[in-house]
This record gives sequence, structure tokens and C-alpha cells, in this order.
Amino acid sequence: YVLSVILALVKDNPVLRGKLAILGIIPRLMRLLSRHNPKRHVFNVFLNANKIVLEFLRGGTDNTAGITIACGGLKSLTYVIALAPKQEYSSLVFEAIDLVIHVLKINKGISKNDACRLMSEDGILPYLSSACACFVRATTQNDLAYANKVIEILGKFANGHAVVKRFVACQGVLTHIVGILGSTDDGNATGSNLLKIHKKLLQIIRTLVMESSILDQMQESNIVAILVPFMKSPVHRNVILLILFYLTRLSSKRQVIAAKAGLVPLLQNVIDRNDPLKQTALQIFCDMAHASDVTRQILWDHGGVERFLGLLTDRYWFHASLVSLSKWLSNDKKKRLEKVLAERANLNLIVIMFKNTKGSDFENSLGPFRELIYKGNKLNRAIGMDGSFVEELMRRISVNNKAMVRFTLLKLLKSIFEQHQYKKKLLSDHQLVVRIQQLVDDEEMVLVNEMATQLLALFAKVKK
Repeated sequence: YVLSVILALVKDNPVLRGKLAILGIIPRLMRLLSRHNPKRHVFNVFLNANKIVLEFLRGGTDNTAGITIACGGLKSLTYVIALAPKQEYSSLVFEAIDLVIHVLKINKGISKNDACRLMSEDGILPYLSSACACFVRATTQNDLAYANKVIEILGKFANGHAVVKRFVACQGVLTHIVGILGSTDDGNATGSNLLKIHKKLLQIIRTLVMESSILDQMQESNIVAILVPFMKSPVHRNVILLILFYLTRLSSKRQVIAAKAGLVPLLQNVIDRNDPLKQTALQIFCDMAHASDVTRQILWDHGGVERFLGLLTDRYWFHASLVSLSKWLSNDKKKRLEKVLAERANLNLIVIMFKNTKGSDFENSLGPFRELIYKGNKLNRAIGMDGSFVEELMRRISVNNKAMVRFTLLKLLKSIFEQHQYKKKLLSDHQLVVRIQQLVDDEEMVLVNEMATQLLALFAKVKK
């Protein structure tokens, strides 16, 4: 009864609210609420105490709202919004949601980020996301309006500092969000309304994935596997692709999950269509060759090797493709890849890439190219039989003046020579002894000279 009287007095009376706030009413109300147990107290006591606190959060004279917040009054917002599943309290829940928006706009005494942090610590976010799910399933246009308000609030939290983002990324919140994303138009939010809600929620997830420190936490909700099927929707494809890029780029574990969920063929579709986000799709695709045997098997099943070989002729993606093939070959336990690489048509692609690459691109590609030749014996022997490749290799050795580049090229020649089936023919066809001897005579760089000398010693053994 006392609480009902207080509620009637403070409603629409900012002056009285200001005076009572100074006199310390809020701490007493919050102590009452903290001791609340539905089995021992009449529920109306709990309800009226929260209603009074909500009135004080509206403000009054001076810094009434600030005093209420400082005394823990934001907890009442959590208590009330937790009632969202019960339709009879919908008007009170709507009032609390409006007050959350109001609190985030307060400029005096508390920053928006501090307000978000305090409400997050009070546990409001799981209840907000749960309320949003309830509103989407409900049957009135007012519910839909408040679903959008909650999404707006969640967006503000998602744009907060890293500490606040961690609260948004918790399993209790993301589970509700992905549940809404999976909803159909059997409720109130039909057609374009549901589509708008999905777009806004995906933007929240996109904001979250920009914070790398919370990605593992987000995966606790199985977010990767849940989002992959959304790639099939033209409406959501672009934002989902960006989200998956940030979720998977630093985690081989999440790359495996994405591949198992069916991402590889969906990436292929984006690449084949020359989609604006083709470059993003290619980056994810190339990364998967590095992740595990599981991802490499899935790539194999969906023509991944052929895709990488085709990219060798792309001036922007040949290097990433070369690195992916090199990594794959290093882990090719079934010895399938090197057989494919040594096939004539594919060997031609590798040789053409070697011939056409210039400048720093060539220098940067030497590492993975050398690994490709070292790890693949069949490829090594096949490329050594290609006269045009050997001639190009010798030309590069003679014209390049950088010590490390020339040294690497000589090591490559040594590897090919050691594996070659017809060493005498290789020596005579390309005049290797004369050309390498000239290099020894003229070369002042120690490493290059030593490697060239080693080659001459190998040649001499064959000639005997």
C-alpha cells in the first residue's frame, strides 16, 4: 500500500522526485528489490518498487536521473524487461525500453558508454534480445515498433567499447539474435518488415566481428555454422560474407567449421559471378588451403585445385594462389596434388606464371615457388624437362643483380638438376657449365659464388 501511494505521488511530479532522490529513497528501494523472492513477497510489491524507480529514471529537478543511476537504479530496467514474455506486462516493458533509450541520451553525469557498461553488468542484454524475439513473434504493430527500438539499443551497445561488446557477444544474446534471423514470416513481422529486422541484426553482428578479442566468445553460439546458409540469400550475401571474413581470417578452427557448413561452393558462386565482394571471397577461399586436412579435402571435392591453378594467371591473386598450393603440397599426405600439378596443362600454367611475373612480384613469389618445387618430386622432374622453363630460369639468374634473388634461383636450379632424369642432356642443351662458370668468374657476392661453385662440382660428377 505504501509503495502504491509513493508511486501515485511521484508520477508526473518531477519536483517531488528530485527531493526524494536527495533524501535517499532509491537505495532503500534497491535494497527491497535485491531481497525480493516471489515465494515470500507479493509480486505487486516488486512491481510497484520497479515502477517507482522507473519514474525517477525519467528525471526530475537537478540531477535526479543521475542520482538514481548512481544508486543502482538501472537494475530496475533489467527487472522489468525480463517480464517481456508475459503479455500482461507489455506496456510496462515498453516503458522500460523507452527509458533505456532515454538513459543513453543523458548528457549530464554519465557517458553513453558508461551507461551501456552499467546496464550490461546488470544483465540487461539477454533480456533485451529475448524481448526482441518475443516482439517479432507477436501480433500487433506496436510489438514490431518496439522490436526495432530494441535492435536500435543493441546497435548502440555493439558500438560501445570492447568491454561492452563482450557483453553483446555473449551466448545468451547471440542465441536470440540468430534465432530471429532464422525466423520466417509466420508472425507479425511479415515480408519487408522482417527483412529490415534481419538486415539490422546482421549489421550488429558485423559491428561485433570487427573486435577481434571477442571472436572466440561469439563462436560459443555456433555463429559461423548458423550464418553460412544465409549466403544463399542475395539480400544478405554481402554482409554475411564480410562477417564470415572477419570470423574466419584468424582462426583455422572457424575456417573448418565454415567449410563443413557448406561455405566453399557458396564462395565459388560469388567468385564466378564477378560479385563486388569477389576479392573477399577469394581471400577466404585461399585461406582454407592453410587451415587443415578437412578444409583441403572439401576444397578438393569442389574443384579447389583447378581454381588455384586458374588464379596463377591473375596478376592480383597468383601469389596467394601459389602460397595456397605450396601449403597444400606440404601437407598432401595422399600425394594427390603433385600428380595434378605435374600434368602437362597445369605445368604450362605454372611455367607461364614464372615467365610473366616481374619485379617485386617475382621476388615475393620465389619463396612459395621454391617450396612447390622442393616438396613435389613429380613436379620437379616434370618442370626440369620443360626447356623453356630452364632457359627462363637461366635468363633470370644472369639478369638479376640482387644477391638473395640470384642465390634462391641457383638453389632452385640445383634442386631441379639433382632430380633430373637426364642430367647430361640438361647440361648440354642449356650450356649450364659455361654459363655457371661465367657466373663464378664474374660474381663478387659470396653466397652466390658459393652456390655457383657447388653447382659446378655437381656438374663435374655427371661429366665423369
